[in-house]
Amino acid sequence: MASSPLVNCWTEWGPLELVCVGSAQGMCYPDETPVYSCATGPLSLRPYLQLIAGPRPKSRIQQAQNQLDHLADLLRAESVVVANSIADLLDGDIGKVLSRKQTSLVGSCE
Repeated sequence: MASSPLVNCWTEWGPLELVCVGSAQGMCYPDETPVYSCATGPLSLRPYLQLIAGPRPKSRIQQAQNQLDHLADLLRAESVVVANSIADLLDGDIGKVLSRKQTSLVGSCE
């Protein structure tokens, strides 16, 4: 039997190697832009959403940021490379960070 394949984009079972964890800074409630119409639910909710549209309270932003920081720490403890933004990835050697993985098929596809 062939050796097991390296982690690649074709498997969801391989170990996680790299993840980008974002930031809660600038978090806000959706506004009336057409992009958010699918996320805002039925039309009966629109008047309510207009009342609360805009930045979220600073305490909620800080709570969310603490949760994201905890997630990043947890992932690092599991030897996963954590980037806080795409810029973090692009600052290094992109060839090393996003190296292409080899794919191999094992067994029959019948």
